[in-house]
Amino acid sequence: MTPAGQPDAPGDSPGAVGIALLLSVAMAWGLQWPAMKIALEGFGPWTFRAVSLLLGSLLLLAAATGGSLRVPRAEIRPLLILALFYTTGWQLLTAYGVSLMRPGRAVILAFTMPLWAAILSRLLLGERLTARRLVGLALGLAGIAILIGPELGQALAVPLGSLLILLGAVSLAVGAVLIKYFRWSMPTLTLVSWQMALGSIPIVAGAPLLEPALDHLAAAGPRPWIAVAYTVLIGNAFGVFVWFRVVQRMPVQVAAIGTLLVPVIGVYSSAAIVGDPIDASEFAALALVVAALATVTLAPRRKAAPGRAPPRR
Repeated sequence: MTPAGQPDAPGDSPGAVGIALLLSVAMAWGLQWPAMKIALEGFGPWTFRAVSLLLGSLLLLAAATGGSLRVPRAEIRPLLILALFYTTGWQLLTAYGVSLMRPGRAVILAFTMPLWAAILSRLLLGERLTARRLVGLALGLAGIAILIGPELGQALAVPLGSLLILLGAVSLAVGAVLIKYFRWSMPTLTLVSWQMALGSIPIVAGAPLLEPALDHLAAAGPRPWIAVAYTVLIGNAFGVFVWFRVVQRMPVQVAAIGTLLVPVIGVYSSAAIVGDPIDASEFAALALVVAALATVTLAPRRKAAPGRAPPRR
């Protein structure tokens, strides 16, 4: 397999479709954080991830049966590596992390992911970290810093939870880069379905061993099950599929910076749904994150010179 990343074209911007896809991912994943906290009221972290990933992967595989589910032999190993980082690592680390701290603050730590993605995409894909992207990254991370600053002491008081969330952010960043690092011949839906199904195997297998009291599934109550349904349908099936399309159609750095809107939505939705406190810092963070998104997504496109084809990615 050869790296799929190429140097970016000057003035590259995601366009209206790319922006719409980014916003839909941000909304789907932002609302998933309070949903995760609610789900963990009725399930252990391992069981919650096992149930949501199993149902989500079955749903995606069923949707993909209209096409081909065949995985080319040369793509099996890359697929397993992608599944390990993107599904197994991210899902387990964040589930345990959220169980140890408030969801509104956990999502902020999780979406330091653009920082790690920017570094990895530069090293592995050769993507240029342009001045515009540096400004966007700085603005977005400044917004995250405003959110976490007042409660940094609280985050440090639960170091295991913070560490798990940060490791999950690195795992997600690695997965985002691997989507583009390897060349895939499979349709996007097939790729998404198999990586989720394969990545869920260790989690599904470990759930009855690490959290054997599965009789609580029926006794969990409607709220946790509704939260699981949201995670399966929107967070996993819809959100992951759209995210793969986003990463495939635009530079990883731009896509990753776009996800900085996720923690802002996570903070506001956590306040509305599970009663997390909210104050002026959230408004300042929102302004900075929106500025970051505008910086990297509204870049003007440069016209190709007459008689020359536009640069290809």
